[in-house]
Amino acid sequence: VERTTSPGSIARKDQERMLVVNVGISNERPLSEIAADVRAAMASIEVPEGFRLSIAGELEEQAEAFGGLVVGIFLAVFLVFAVLVVQLESLKAPIVIMTAVPFAVIGVVAALLVSGTTFNLNSFLGAIVLVGIVVNNAIVLVTSIDQIRSDEGLGVREAVREAGLRR
Repeated sequence: VERTTSPGSIARKDQERMLVVNVGISNERPLSEIAADVRAAMASIEVPEGFRLSIAGELEEQAEAFGGLVVGIFLAVFLVFAVLVVQLESLKAPIVIMTAVPFAVIGVVAALLVSGTTFNLNSFLGAIVLVGIVVNNAIVLVTSIDQIRSDEGLGVREAVREAGLRR
């Protein structure tokens, strides 16, 4: 019998042994930048056959959260569209209303670029709220256009201009 040292416990994930290296980060840099630096450092490490390196923890949780939010926002946009079709009893008006959403997304991207802010959970939630505000504004505008056209007998262009001025 030979006496040796061994680990106090063996960590496993998905039935595979793993070695966990914990890293504390400061709030001075975004997590995505730190992860990019770690990935670059990991690329230079020679990994033996049967081993692999991966980043987990907060970054993995963030990716899962973003995935769920992306599905949620597409589902929400579809459900809003469906409700608008039923409420307005038309397909044309909801399509016109939903065309405002891409412009909101362009505005979000431009604001993030100008401010130098990363696309994080807070900005994602803000974008979802913005989509709701934009859709609400578009509903009011389209309803106003329809009302002006029926009340004052104006053409489409004139009604759009007048509704834009009144709003």
